[in-house]
Amino acid sequence: MAEGSRKTEREVKMLGDALKDMPVYMRFSLTLRSLYVQHAVGTTEEPAREFRKLRDDTRNDAMVYNQYILPVSTKFVSSIREYFEYYDALNYEEWCEMLPDILQEIKGYKELCDTVLQVHEDVLVLLKKRNDEALLLVTKFKDLEVEFEKRKRELEERAQKNRDWAIFFLSFHT
Repeated sequence: MAEGSRKTEREVKMLGDALKDMPVYMRFSLTLRSLYVQHAVGTTEEPAREFRKLRDDTRNDAMVYNQYILPVSTKFVSSIREYFEYYDALNYEEWCEMLPDILQEIKGYKELCDTVLQVHEDVLVLLKKRNDEALLLVTKFKDLEVEFEKRKRELEERAQKNRDWAIFFLSFHT
């Protein structure tokens, strides 16, 4: 029991540390906001529509995570911490007397821990999928950039030829 308790305590500490770092990982919200305001993509090209969908889906997932998953995870870590503090305060006789209750409580926390872990793993899989989609879109945007640069050069060359012809004709009529 003591080894299992230490293992659980270590895992809870790791989860708590991970949750402390969560705000750092959630900073993307400012970047995401800039994708709506400063760097809005407004063309009707297919990659632009895909980008907007990816951006909106990612924002929606972030909102769900922030409003539902993160508070539950934070509360879970707090209750585990309180659990250990409470049972650390018991003397040996009290602890032995409460062992059946402790065991029942541990089973509940294990189930909750498994659920929280599964939710975070699901979110991680979704984020990796979105990352792959974003990398694919970057490639498409690079291809579009090359295509637009080529088209720009063609139009500039055509415009220059038209200017040259206009100057040529104007020089004869004046």
